[in-house]
Amino acid sequence: MSKNRYRSISYPVRGAVLVRHLGYLLIVLAVLETIPFLVSLYFADYALTARYALLTVAYGACGWAMSRVRAPSDMSTNEALVLTVLVFSISTLGASLPFLVAIPDFTDALFEAASGITTTGLSTLSTLGGLPETFYFTRAYLQWVGGLGIAIISVAVLMGPGAAARRLALPDKGKDGIVQAAGSLSRKILKVYILLTAGGVLFLSLLGMQFFPALLHTLAAVSTGGFSPYDESLAALGGPLQETGVLFLSALGAVSLPLYYFSRKRGPAKLLTDIEFRALLITLAGSAVLLTVVLAASGEWSWTAALRHGPFMAVSAQTTAGFSTVTVSEMPAAAKMVLILSMAIGGSAGSTAGGIKIFRLLVVAGIIRLVVARTAMPAHAVAELRLGGKRMEEEEVSRALAIVFAFIATIFISWLPFLVAGYDPVNSLFDVVSATGTVGLSAGVVGPELPAFLKLVLCLDMMLGRLEILCLLVILYPWTWKGMTWRGGKEYT
Repeated sequence: MSKNRYRSISYPVRGAVLVRHLGYLLIVLAVLETIPFLVSLYFADYALTARYALLTVAYGACGWAMSRVRAPSDMSTNEALVLTVLVFSISTLGASLPFLVAIPDFTDALFEAASGITTTGLSTLSTLGGLPETFYFTRAYLQWVGGLGIAIISVAVLMGPGAAARRLALPDKGKDGIVQAAGSLSRKILKVYILLTAGGVLFLSLLGMQFFPALLHTLAAVSTGGFSPYDESLAALGGPLQETGVLFLSALGAVSLPLYYFSRKRGPAKLLTDIEFRALLITLAGSAVLLTVVLAASGEWSWTAALRHGPFMAVSAQTTAGFSTVTVSEMPAAAKMVLILSMAIGGSAGSTAGGIKIFRLLVVAGIIRLVVARTAMPAHAVAELRLGGKRMEEEEVSRALAIVFAFIATIFISWLPFLVAGYDPVNSLFDVVSATGTVGLSAGVVGPELPAFLKLVLCLDMMLGRLEILCLLVILYPWTWKGMTWRGGKEYT
């Protein structure tokens, strides 16, 4: 009886809805592919030109045909999440095609593509020297596109209703639900994203960086992706001033993008009144101080070196940008553990950053505080969890706790194969957290010699971390694909 009642309110995904909306998104991908196509023509990288032309035509033709399918205009949450997985998977496979020009091994090309679209920044390449200019651009551009996509998805779908949505003044879903909300959010976030990008290129140019490197680092910074055209990452730039500029853009990308739009109407001071923004500043400062002290106290680093690199690496890890000014493998184990904690926390919800997210960390802290407070309350007292003066819905709290638990479980399960393979526990944990948090820093485990199976494990981690694991769970949930539902008063199976 209970099972049938449960099925009666289950919404299985509808194939026609998935096909139609996937068709629209494939058309968008076709338009996006024209940018690296034109760049390859400019740099005369014709081997890449042919592959981008093929992708553009394939995406466009398939998208046009699929968008012609008749389907209802509404979309349920599980359909949106399944669609998200499909788009990111197709984008990853498609991006690996041009990467094969510079990376002959398919697993490595797939790894590079997954690292790009998920804004992670890990790479199996032993060196970046001597590669086509279009390849450098594509890596950074792929991260920029992935960062924009996940920022829209996270606020339109993953966050759902509740205090988080009210805090960001998200639009009402209206009669078309997620479709309408995503469309409204896309326009707002795109405006902010383009302004951050254009301003970032100008900002780095004023700091003395040439246009092309400034463009590449801006694309990778505002998306908190971390792909640099140099083997030494930020250490190859023109000194601390340019390094600070890139990390400043990364910090801007780690702030919730809708919050920028909302603050434009209420004034810049609105940023400082947002609880998650204040918590982000506190965690950035705290991790910078802690890492600096740990480096200096290790006896292996001088205070000068610790003060020079500690704050840079801490901000890079916390924002999940993954740029580096020093080699992580040369750091003491205690410093790596500090970075692991920072990478796991990540940036703000609705930003391009990965990790658990500051908002969910605040939820966990609020629950702990509430449990402790209730010990001093009468048995009949009612206590509610509030963040920033807004009451947290039970569904929102459950979702936050579920994602935090799933994030930790994913790290542990992914870490085990590396331990079985004999890799150093701290270094392998570091790289697993980096992949799951979509950071890109490496303690030396990721490289061309890493077994293909472990590369695929990290690819899955990057995808899970970027999509916040929920999407995969929805795909594995049986009632996503079958069941009985009622839409508009009529039985729908």
